[in-house]
Amino acid sequence: MKISNLFTKWMSVGLISILSMALFAGCSSNQPTAEPEKQSEESKVEIEFFQLKPEAVDTYNEIIKKFESENPNIKVTQNNVPDAKNVLKLRMTSNDMPDIFIAYPNEAEFKKYVEEGYILDISDQKALENVNPNVLDSIKINNKSYSLPISLNTIGIFYNKAIFDQLKLSVPKTFSELIAAAEKIKAAGIVPFALSDKDDWTAGIQANDLIGMEMGKENADQFFADVIEGKQSTANNEVLGQVADKIIELRKYGPADASSLGYDQAISMFSTEKAAMFINGIWANPSVIKANPNLKYSMFPIPATEAGNTKVIYGIDAAVSISATTQHKEEAAKFLEFLSKTETAQLFADKDKSPSVIKGVKVNFEPIQNLTQYLDENKSFEWLHFKWPAGMEGQFNKEVQTLVVTKSKDDFFKRLDEEFKKSKK
Repeated sequence: MKISNLFTKWMSVGLISILSMALFAGCSSNQPTAEPEKQSEESKVEIEFFQLKPEAVDTYNEIIKKFESENPNIKVTQNNVPDAKNVLKLRMTSNDMPDIFIAYPNEAEFKKYVEEGYILDISDQKALENVNPNVLDSIKINNKSYSLPISLNTIGIFYNKAIFDQLKLSVPKTFSELIAAAEKIKAAGIVPFALSDKDDWTAGIQANDLIGMEMGKENADQFFADVIEGKQSTANNEVLGQVADKIIELRKYGPADASSLGYDQAISMFSTEKAAMFINGIWANPSVIKANPNLKYSMFPIPATEAGNTKVIYGIDAAVSISATTQHKEEAAKFLEFLSKTETAQLFADKDKSPSVIKGVKVNFEPIQNLTQYLDENKSFEWLHFKWPAGMEGQFNKEVQTLVVTKSKDDFFKRLDEEFKKSKK
């Protein structure tokens, strides 16, 4: 796709001990030759790959298997845990860094980790040669590279094609059309949206997208910079008020227990056709397919108030970095290079269903074509939180989560002002 104006030490295999010739006196010359022992697990160099995407565990397991078959002296242990992003942060501050890990190079937290010396400069690594140069340049820090970007993300609305056909619904082009469709779906006795408000980030990404789209990226960046400085108040911004209303309104068309449902439960709800739509990122596609390989669905962008203003939000979804303190830099770099190969990246893209930034990789997955068209046509903008101080994204998500539960816009704006001001360092 077009992106806009956007590891060798070989350990010798242990040989079978050769018995004394006297022991073989009289043995037939046709005695089968003993096979050499396989390399013991103890003799391998083990590196930990800490990755943040639960939906990609199976994909990375397949990639790791291929890598290990080509590099029998290296064992890669994949580690994916709940709340992985915060766990990684804690491990950094506890001097317990994994050798290699998934990172989000656009984010303020990543830049902070680089400044604090946690992440290795990989500017000299061969792995970077196969990356779209525009994307690579966009994530450099002080003209140096600290991660290998692999794919892009965006978000949209998953929709059940059969339900839409049954109710004679067209893909909504405006937010009011989206609500009208939700009304018809609800009237038919079907839950319009599978919502997962137990996980704060799932509501947070909706707000992040709507604000940037309706306010405009540059205006939104400047506005939040002014809020941080105390020059502006979120309560006085008309667009923010409208976005808060939309976030609340969407909850009228979700399950009654949305606040107790998590991301995986929402995926299950949509995949089993108990809900007609699901608002989330293209990273959820592998999980949806795994849950129901026969589901007929597609995606469309979250529509703006005016159709002409609809854009898609994006960022680097999968990028891989190496710890500055790893004791296995050579092995980690070898794994990084393997990930950057077109063949490996194509396997990842085929499984992950996300736009790749590795040269020569093509993704032909119908459900995301509507979204990637917006990317190709530059009808897109980067996640707003990339410009926010480290930690503010998480706090923003928590405040949006509270908003959808309490429905109190006044409290929402008051807390947002306080948190943005507190985030100033």
